[in-house]
Amino acid sequence: MANRRRRCFGWGERLETEFQPGSGTWDFLIGGALRKTLGRWRFHANILHSKITEGDQNTEVGDAVFYNTAAVYTLSGTDAHHEHGDGTIHPHLKWDAMLEVNGERRSKNEVGGGRERNSGYSVVYLSPGVRLSYKKVGALISVGIPVIEDTNGLQTDVDWRVVGGFGIAF
Repeated sequence: MANRRRRCFGWGERLETEFQPGSGTWDFLIGGALRKTLGRWRFHANILHSKITEGDQNTEVGDAVFYNTAAVYTLSGTDAHHEHGDGTIHPHLKWDAMLEVNGERRSKNEVGGGRERNSGYSVVYLSPGVRLSYKKVGALISVGIPVIEDTNGLQTDVDWRVVGGFGIAF
């Protein structure tokens, strides 16, 4: 891909590739997930690796690994969606409490063959949350508190993060 010159809001300086809306890279993802149910408890684990190729301005944004383990307890009972004698399904509102350990590790960025000192990190969050579902619609929210944070050089520290989601099954 050709090296494109981008300007930063008219100041005449290049905006670093990792802060541009498109970096010119190919990003490859590979991962896996496991789930186990024991009564009202569900246990989940997943991992995702992101391999990023070199992009614009001879920049390679660091590869990343994301991982998650979760314990989910159904507060509304195991019969939240039960079948009646005539075969119809009778749904109820379903509440779940979650406790997750989420982590991510990103390698240092490379620009022009050299590694950037103020890039790359490892962080692990403890994330309690709740999930609500009804029929084929669900929503969740969790708050992640960093319990391990290891950044290289000068970077912004994370005090907490909020993750939310909404889904519809088809």
